Amino acid sequence: MKWQYSTPTFSTIPQGNYRARISSVTWDITRETNKQMLVITLKISGQKSTLKHYIVFSDATPNEVNRTNWSIKRFCDAFALDPATISSDNYDLNKWIGSEGGVTIEHRSYKDYKWPFVKTFLTRKQLEFLPPYYDPSNQGEIHQPSAQAQAQVQQYAAQGVFQQQQLPPQPQQQPQQFGQINPEPIDTNSQNNFGIPF
Repeated sequence: MKWQYSTPTFSTIPQGNYRARISSVTWDITRETNKQMLVITLKISGQKSTLKHYIVFSDATPNEVNRTNWSIKRFCDAFALDPATISSDNYDLNKWIGSEGGVTIEHRSYKDYKWPFVKTFLTRKQLEFLPPYYDPSNQGEIHQPSAQAQAQVQQYAAQGVFQQQQLPPQPQQQPQQFGQINPEPIDTNSQNNFGIPF
C-alpha cells in the first residue's frame, strides 16, 4: 500500500470562558517529585475535546501547603463542591462526576501548536452569565446540570459552604519559564497546567 502523507491537522479548544463538567477524577503520582495529585478531566461546553486539570498536593513548606489549599478552594468553589471532602478517607470522589462549573481557557504555544489549559476558574455568579452547557457529541443537545449536581449545590449552600471565608493571604506566584513543555503538572499548584493529550 502506498500512503499519501499529508501534514496532520490539530484542532484546539478556542480561548475563552466556558461551562465545564467533570467527567473523571483519579489519583496519581507525579513522576519527578513523587507527590500525590488529582487528575481531573473536564468536558468543555460546545467542544468535543476534553481537558485535564491537575491539583498537586505539596506540603514541604507552609507556603506550599497554603498554595495547595488555594488550588483546592478555587476548584471546589467553581464546581460547587465541598473542599473538606478531599480530607475524608472514605469519600468517593466519583461523586464529583457531572458537577458543572466555569473555566477560563487560554493557550500556550509550543512547536507551532497552541495548547489549551485552564487559566482560572469562574465564580458561581460569573457562571450565570454563560449560556447553558452544550454537548456536541450528543446530537447537539443542550443539557442542564445533573440532578445530583444541583442537589449538591443546594446542600452545600444550605450549609454555608460558599460563604466568604477568611483565608491566609494568597501567595505570590513566581514567574515561570515556558521554554519547553513538561507533560508533568507543575508542582507550584499553579492553575496554568497544560491539558496536553500525551
